[in-house]
Amino acid sequence: MTVETLLKNIRALVADDADTAGQTWNDAKYVIFINAGARFIFDAYPDSRVAATGMTVASWTDADAGTPQAVLCVDDAYQAAIVEYVVSRYYTRDSGDSRDATRAAAAHKRFLELLMPIGG
Repeated sequence: MTVETLLKNIRALVADDADTAGQTWNDAKYVIFINAGARFIFDAYPDSRVAATGMTVASWTDADAGTPQAVLCVDDAYQAAIVEYVVSRYYTRDSGDSRDATRAAAAHKRFLELLMPIGG
């Protein structure tokens, strides 16, 4: 899973334009939350560090908006969970709006549910 893939999936869910003129958040802001969600998973679920081959264990490395092709150090099985985490943070920014508060809570719930069958 790459930063670019995550950004594409996140922007599709929140309907945030990738064009810099029309976007709500720039890539760097999304990457802050990608790192936060990935770090939570990396720390809480040790199996997330094992490479698909099962032969190597990843060390933590922050994702960077400047290198969108970089591969995250968390296993691809956690991609949907990271996306939902970032979506929940995106909608939390305007949680005074009851619709966005509901969306934030729903995305956070999906994030937690997605972790259950993987690491639970």
